[in-house]
Amino acid sequence: MKFVEGSYPTSQEAFAVVERLQAEGYKKDAIRLVSNTTTKNTFMDQPDMDITTDDNYTQTTNHRTDDDRSMWEKIKDAFSAEDYEENNSIHSEDDVLYNYQDDIANGNIVVVVDGDPYNKMMDNDIDTLNTPNTMTNDEETIKLQEERLDVDTEKVQTGEVNVSKRVIEETKTIEVPVEHEEIVIKRHKVTDGSYSDGDMTDEEIVIPVSEEQIHVTKEPVVTEEVTIGKKIVEETKHVSETVRKEDLDVTTDGDIDVHDDKI
Repeated sequence: MKFVEGSYPTSQEAFAVVERLQAEGYKKDAIRLVSNTTTKNTFMDQPDMDITTDDNYTQTTNHRTDDDRSMWEKIKDAFSAEDYEENNSIHSEDDVLYNYQDDIANGNIVVVVDGDPYNKMMDNDIDTLNTPNTMTNDEETIKLQEERLDVDTEKVQTGEVNVSKRVIEETKTIEVPVEHEEIVIKRHKVTDGSYSDGDMTDEEIVIPVSEEQIHVTKEPVVTEEVTIGKKIVEETKHVSETVRKEDLDVTTDGDIDVHDDKI
């Protein structure tokens, strides 16, 4: 099983990762470095690059010990024409490098390992386990699996909103001051002793009377402007699902001590 250990912007970081992987028990031919052609050529054209560890450091700048140079040659061998531009297989999501195309194009070095990251053992681990109370022969491996939830979201339409205008009738009452004329008759007595000519006839006086009347007109005016839009509201929902996982069921026959060392 292939997996990507990581993407690193410098050859020094990639060198340190390869050293660590080999220290963890991965063989040289199981580790692969992938980059673009420019990065690879730069990497290969610097044989005296100052990449050292605390144990292999020498007093002369840009020089390494034989052990360090040997490791450097192994690193260089790991490129083995793994150029991004020449690798035509990175077109599927099933490829481990699919999600690292941008990193490679930007000059990063991707470390690819061919092996199981959860089940690795160094050759000298057997010597470490070879104690008087430990059997090192006839070892068998059981892989335990478990289900993990893979949650995704999908946008679906849950409804729709129709917005329209309608006419509402209502009665409004306002107070308007108006004027009108009234007839006022005033009478007073004549006391100067004058006499009329004695001719009494009917006499009529016409006095026009007026008033103000109210005329109502209606005119539409804009009183409000409404803007309608949508906004995204984020909320957290809890999803529960039953998952399964495998565990060991150990039974013994006889007086046997079982040590379960979980790492």
